[in-house]
Amino acid sequence: MSRRALVPTALVLGLLVPALPAGATTPGASVPANAADGPWAGRSPEAVAVTARFAISRDDGNDVKGDLDLASMKISRGKSKDTLAFSTHDPVSNASIDPDNGNFVALIDTNQDDRFDFGQYVFFASGRLRGVLLDLRTSRVVDRTAPASRSSATAFRTSIVRSKIDSPGTYRFVLFAYSEAGACSRRNPCVDTIPNRGPMIALDHRAPTATADPMERYAGDVRSGLTSPLTFRVADDPFGTGVKRWTVQRRAVGGANWVDVRSGSTKNTTVSVPGAQGQTYDVRVLVVDKQKNTGVSSTRRTTFPFDDRNAAIAYAGVTVPNAPAGAFLTTTTSLELGATATLSFTGAARFCVMGGPVAAGLSATADLVIDTVSMGTATEDDTTPARERVLCVDVGAGAHTAVLTGSSAVPFELDGLYVAR
Repeated sequence: MSRRALVPTALVLGLLVPALPAGATTPGASVPANAADGPWAGRSPEAVAVTARFAISRDDGNDVKGDLDLASMKISRGKSKDTLAFSTHDPVSNASIDPDNGNFVALIDTNQDDRFDFGQYVFFASGRLRGVLLDLRTSRVVDRTAPASRSSATAFRTSIVRSKIDSPGTYRFVLFAYSEAGACSRRNPCVDTIPNRGPMIALDHRAPTATADPMERYAGDVRSGLTSPLTFRVADDPFGTGVKRWTVQRRAVGGANWVDVRSGSTKNTTVSVPGAQGQTYDVRVLVVDKQKNTGVSSTRRTTFPFDDRNAAIAYAGVTVPNAPAGAFLTTTTSLELGATATLSFTGAARFCVMGGPVAAGLSATADLVIDTVSMGTATEDDTTPARERVLCVDVGAGAHTAVLTGSSAVPFELDGLYVAR
């Protein structure tokens, strides 16, 4: 059996892709004889349609002589293999795709160097429709029984198993129909392609990545308002189709639903994540490439304090609201000797007292009791930075009541309370 009609790679390379660099070698000129000749060790299984995670479709006009004039193509990305379905304008006889007369082939570039690395051929031989995968760099037959089938006189299907083409994440391909029969000849073969011109069709099957830096565990450490910065980077694999967009999401710890915060496409950026007083959030970045592959970053966590003027904090005794520079939400509350601030909360948490500087040369203290148990003394002086956590303690599960009592002649400046989950 002849192999001359199986589409010569050297011929089709010049149709769609730039000229090869000087000194570059062309892949195998045609399919080796042992790819088309028997005896056959087995038959090609039927190419079964996958549940498409993403699909690309192309139509082609009635623009080539012969009965192998391509009409349409659709490739559907599956979990481990991709289904390539294609059709012709006219019915195709078995004789038309006998290797002496013609064939279909998907020529595949796996590293975006504009040279085809693999060819998956569909043709009729030894009484059956055949699918054969070849490594065009070595002319080695990779798979004699690549899935191939036809569902009508004009419709065909083959499956590209990604593990067999050494794909690093994305491959690019061109579908060819090659004929020397009828109105075509060896001297003047009929060649149709989808697409008819470059670029090649890219099928991206590796998810992009999102890398998020750690967030400030206590949001008030870096902002005097209700936002916390998240810095992150997104990227697609080197041969991929590129990042389409990212979305920063947050979810209150213990909550079920993620809420979109902001979307964009910049690869390296910082987003200010808004929050509510007293809440702890998990934060993540979702990233989607141009073919709907989705990646997600590691989850980061940040906590926003209750401001000193939040209604959840109950005061007793003489308290004085102030507005010092740098205070969280602009105010602090002075706890004079014996004055108390009380906050009730539920669940295991790290409880922190946020203070700030007092007048030059002075210091102040406040005693913390949680559930009637003394938890220590918060201390601040004139060198204490604004929004500083001056005392943190851990508590377990259950309902809790925290009471902070001014314990010095100098009023203690309370800027807020954290309940960090």
